[in-house]
Amino acid sequence: MESQPLPHREPLVDFSFIVPMRNNADDLRRSLDSICAEAPASSEVVVVDGSDTPIGKDTVRQMLGCSHVELVYTRDDKTGVFGAMNVGVAATRGRWLVMMPGGDLVNTGARSLLESVNDSTLDAVVFAQDMATPEGGRLYSFAPTSRTIWPHHSVVLRRTVHERHGLYPVRYRYSADQQFFADVRRHIRFEMRPDILTTFLLGGLSSSATWRLSKELFELRRKLGHSVASSFFRAYITPHVRHWIERRTGYGGVATRIRIALMRDYRGGSDQQREVNP
Repeated sequence: MESQPLPHREPLVDFSFIVPMRNNADDLRRSLDSICAEAPASSEVVVVDGSDTPIGKDTVRQMLGCSHVELVYTRDDKTGVFGAMNVGVAATRGRWLVMMPGGDLVNTGARSLLESVNDSTLDAVVFAQDMATPEGGRLYSFAPTSRTIWPHHSVVLRRTVHERHGLYPVRYRYSADQQFFADVRRHIRFEMRPDILTTFLLGGLSSSATWRLSKELFELRRKLGHSVASSFFRAYITPHVRHWIERRTGYGGVATRIRIALMRDYRGGSDQQREVNP
């Protein structure tokens, strides 16, 4: 793993929503509104502020707009998005962690899903997620499986997993979260659920296409047990074709239809029904 395990901390609340943000106060407000609407009674939000001019705890408290969610405000250590996520994880006081970068949303109906997780004896519960344009227009749903990537928005994780296995490996620029989950899933008890928990807004690193990204994705897919041919295609061909198409047609065009037509995990495959790793 990337780092030393986190020190053990007795939980003070059930759920910690971790919200890294940088120079995007409007996106932060949108995320906080969705958390307020769906967070269970025993919850906190940990805002990691990496803005050039920090917005401050008092401003974030005014944005939060609900009294049942506690606020933890901390500053980013300027090591990139995954470094900011690690800062947030270290600051949590909850039993279960939900990673929600500024702008992304907790979906309507998530409260009942989270409350059901709270009774689980597992280490992680992995949900499906909606994918949307940067403006919030829904495109399609992505349903991870036990053999595919696990985006951080999909995973509700016990803090004790980080206490045992450390934090996201920040040497990966594009896939630190997915690399972490690929490593730890061999050592934890988890369940896959088809229910949609969050909405992820495409853009930024998620829509990049670089050779470094391809190298990381190839390593990731091989780590997950995919063949060399499949890993090469999904790492070195698919991202660059998608990026080329999206630059010319937009997020909601041809690239989306190709994903839905060709990639089973973008339609919620049949193996998603309550798949459990004991």
